[in-house]
Amino acid sequence: MTNKRTSFLIFSSLCLLAVVTLSTLSVSAQGRYVNVYSKSAVRGYIDRLEKSSDTFRRDFDRYMDRSNLNGTDTEDRFNRMVADYEDSLDRLRSQFNRRNNWWESRSDVQTMLSRAEPVNGMVNSLPFGRNLESQWRSMRNDINKVADTYDLPGLNGGGWNGGGWNDGWNGNTSRPPTWAQGTFYSTNITGYTMTINGTGQVTLEGPNGTFYGRWTQNTIYINNEVYPATRAGNGIRAYNNATRTYTNYSRSRGGYGNDNDNGGNSTTPPNWAVGTFDSQNIQGYTMTVYRDGRVTISGPYGTTSGSWNRNSIFIGGQEFPASRINGGVSAMNNSTGTATIYMRR
Repeated sequence: MTNKRTSFLIFSSLCLLAVVTLSTLSVSAQGRYVNVYSKSAVRGYIDRLEKSSDTFRRDFDRYMDRSNLNGTDTEDRFNRMVADYEDSLDRLRSQFNRRNNWWESRSDVQTMLSRAEPVNGMVNSLPFGRNLESQWRSMRNDINKVADTYDLPGLNGGGWNGGGWNDGWNGNTSRPPTWAQGTFYSTNITGYTMTINGTGQVTLEGPNGTFYGRWTQNTIYINNEVYPATRAGNGIRAYNNATRTYTNYSRSRGGYGNDNDNGGNSTTPPNWAVGTFDSQNIQGYTMTVYRDGRVTISGPYGTTSGSWNRNSIFIGGQEFPASRINGGVSAMNNSTGTATIYMRR
């Protein structure tokens, strides 16, 4: 019969084995660098990134104020994207300093990456000042360093060696049909705006913040939920499989029907202005002028609808006098004195 001392020794050994096993599993779950980097070293990466984001946000705002987008909804949207990214870094730094184990900030790093992704897409696809682009390249390297430290994937264009996180704009996408590209306003849930661009990236803005997702095979994946999507009038109907409810989105704030952002009359365009044209001096933009006077301009951040009226294009709340050029259309921006040249495909 086993005596009490022997039983106690066996029990103690089992407890010690359990502690060692749990410790090993804990270290393994915390990634490759948990015993490589100290908290002070990781703090240095985050502090550097947070300071550079402050500078980038300030310089970006100044650049937009001097650009031809100043005072437009597009400027507001771009500034919100940069602000969301910068705010996420402020939160990351604050939460990091409060925690004993630096690995516990991994969810805050994930949030920061989801906010940095749309800014990276914007800088990669649109022309900005050389100083801003240089700032972002340097900052993207630091972002990817932090991502790799936490075993997370970084941003395209900077390289990374991280783990397998898949959220936000990451993951497979497919090109949405034309009816699903653009900016849409919820008609049955107050305060939500959804933008779907031509590459399948989805942005949903609402009272609780901005969320990023993707379009794949007529389905929207966003905020860890799945929404099969169908065409509804000039908008989209998204079905929530979890709650079995629908959210309706329209291109106009007032509901379904009017697909003209200007709300004005249209006239029949001349033959030289009808068709699909690619911008020659602003990368990534395509304009289509229809015979009934409708006009759409599609770019990296969605599709905007307007109208043709007496040799002027009315779109996005502005008038662009249009003239014929060899094989295309020149659209003059009176407020900036610049013209966008569109050439027929």
